[in-house]
Amino acid sequence: MLYLTILLNLIILTHKDGMSLNSELVLQADNLFVLDYDNDGKDEFLIKKEFRYYLTDQKNTSYFQINFPDEDYMFISSLNIDNKPPEELVFRCKKDNDIWIYIYSENNLQLQFKAITGKDIKKPDGWDGDICIAKLSDINDDHYKDLILLVNTGFDMMPRGVMAYDLKHNCELWHFWIGGSPRNLYVVDINNDGKEEIIMSTTAVSNGSVVNGFGDNKSYVIVFDKKGGILWHKEIGGVFSDALCWIGSLENKNEIELVLVECEGTGNKSEPNQILILEGKDGETKKFIRSGEKYCGMAVCDIDRDEKKEIITGNTDGIIRVYNSNLDPLMIQDIGKSVNLIDASDLDGDGTTELLARTVDNQLLILNEYLQQVGFYNPQGNCKFGVSIVRNGQKKKLLVCSGENEPYSYSLLSVTGPNMFAIVSKSNFFISSLVIFFILIIVVISLFFYSQKLKKELCREREQSLRILEWSGFAQRLAHEIKNPLSTINLTLQRMHQLCKERFGKKADIVDGCVESILEEVERLRTTTDRFMRVLSIDKPKFTQVDINELLNSLLRKYKNILPEQLKLKIIFAQDLPLVRCDEGQITTAFVNILENAIEAMEGKGIISVRTSLVEKIRDKVQIINKETQAEPDIKRLIEIRIEDTGKGLSSDQMQNLFKPFYSTKENGTGLGLVIAKRIIEAHKGDILISSKKGIGTVVTVLLPIVGV
Repeated sequence: MLYLTILLNLIILTHKDGMSLNSELVLQADNLFVLDYDNDGKDEFLIKKEFRYYLTDQKNTSYFQINFPDEDYMFISSLNIDNKPPEELVFRCKKDNDIWIYIYSENNLQLQFKAITGKDIKKPDGWDGDICIAKLSDINDDHYKDLILLVNTGFDMMPRGVMAYDLKHNCELWHFWIGGSPRNLYVVDINNDGKEEIIMSTTAVSNGSVVNGFGDNKSYVIVFDKKGGILWHKEIGGVFSDALCWIGSLENKNEIELVLVECEGTGNKSEPNQILILEGKDGETKKFIRSGEKYCGMAVCDIDRDEKKEIITGNTDGIIRVYNSNLDPLMIQDIGKSVNLIDASDLDGDGTTELLARTVDNQLLILNEYLQQVGFYNPQGNCKFGVSIVRNGQKKKLLVCSGENEPYSYSLLSVTGPNMFAIVSKSNFFISSLVIFFILIIVVISLFFYSQKLKKELCREREQSLRILEWSGFAQRLAHEIKNPLSTINLTLQRMHQLCKERFGKKADIVDGCVESILEEVERLRTTTDRFMRVLSIDKPKFTQVDINELLNSLLRKYKNILPEQLKLKIIFAQDLPLVRCDEGQITTAFVNILENAIEAMEGKGIISVRTSLVEKIRDKVQIINKETQAEPDIKRLIEIRIEDTGKGLSSDQMQNLFKPFYSTKENGTGLGLVIAKRIIEAHKGDILISSKKGIGTVVTVLLPIVGV
């Protein structure tokens, strides 16, 4: 067991130092695209400089270049049209109001055609349309791949949508135009019928365009069959909203699902954005939740390695949230400022997922699977930047683009994390194998003895649980028997003090201090006994309808008058919240216990923030909307109360023991405050979540169901 402990400590120590970002290459270019040109698992760069394109490897070794007549030729995508490497390169060029497509194999032109003609309607002069995404699919079942193009337009508004083009016969197959602005394009068999569907997500740019029943004042996800007919569509958000989309199986089953995240952009809607999980086959809503403020970015991955994927989002409220496939919150991390989640990937090839996030002040953060910061990058000049992940076998690199004007600066950064086996890998193969073999033997032996020890501990804990169950009733009666005499002592002492004053007058003042001291100790003992009894048995709540904002306002007004001058209260209440069904006295007690902990953690200075908001989600038991009755999904609506302090924070060991009775981080604490708060909240069918970081502060999130839930 000692060897296993040493080994685990080594592993833990190697992960505490974090990751380092080292610059390998710096390039100046008008644009740079990352693509796996030869399908070998290592990405290449397509570099644009004026009217020339260069294909290079990650060391900037050039393979070939393509020269165009002018700078209007823009790269769209690399596609494997003929089913063998290398991939073909697809470019587009605008000539007046026409867009032409050019397909190259290496630097040889294979095909060119006019894809679409637009019309200049609004100033500035010139049609502002474009083709931004290209995908492949055998649309007409002739065993040849066809080209699917996403067409977008600015203030000229037309056309916007998707079109299919037959590459073999060099003709358009179909198109479908909408009023909204297309955002992304996917080609996936989402209903398991053996045929690929075409999925388009849109952005609500609100220019006033409506085509085929789809306006640009709402964002949508639209699913087409191969002939261009609509299978189903779903409205995601309102004015200026964006629909981020992920398609796959969250629990690694055969059913395909769509995860849609509403990003509001420049809209100013008061309610939080939403996340939806939709059935791939028909678009029915499986799960639904609203929380936070405005979502910024999304990633879907198995971050906790449980063979199920999680949904991770950034938000303008500064919190990165991790949800499971039921949209239950698993983890939160408060970055402290608006944060955009860029991507999720195993950057250093160690089998764990890292997150890439960009803060509102243009800092690049790398977070580990526990949402702890392990890497940091700040471009020179603190300018806006973009980030791409570059594949290099199992490991990844980061390509950071920065600069205000062309040519931009592109920095290729290698990502390295500590490697405990680095010293072994430098020796010969025999020594490396021998060392690993002995380590494995030690681990197996240690795990055997550990399993035996764990078995004994489980038996002991089971016996202890039975004893606790037997003694809990006795403990409750004992606490009651102590509490009753304390009341008698209190009353008797006060009566004796009164009789002394009546009989001896001022001479009785000599015992005032003693009596007050005894009364204080009796009251303290009574309070402790009362708390202990609450832990053993919380009274059944007496429910009434309560305005949570009014309850908190009333409570916080009392604290404002007694808090030190350097300790500030920041109150952010959502307006027009539904009422909560709760026992006002019990819930007040729960919040008092939480606030007292926050105040004591502040040590007289800092900020305590109290925020309320409405959260909505579909109940776990209700999976699909009833089509026949057109019933709405059974939405669970909750009030979220977040109490955040900038105190000293808690360590991971302290976090594990927070809800254990009599465990306290305070010198004179009883260790019962949070236990009582948790029992009360759970008795109200609510939930309490706590996240904390040493030296940063603590966030306590309370979720309470509203009236009617």
